[in-house]
Amino acid sequence: MRFRIYSSQYQSRILSSLKSFFDFLLLEKYIVKHPVIFIELPRQGRKLS
Repeated sequence: MRFRIYSSQYQSRILSSLKSFFDFLLLEKYIVKHPVIFIELPRQGRKLS
């Protein structure tokens, strides 16, 4: 099985999208619990310029 290593920027974008989607489902009462509430976004590195 192959695993891809995604950048922290990409991971943040995906997790942010998932959180927004589940916020919508919670608001519309399709779900009762927020499944991604405890997942933290990865730390973004700073450029030293």
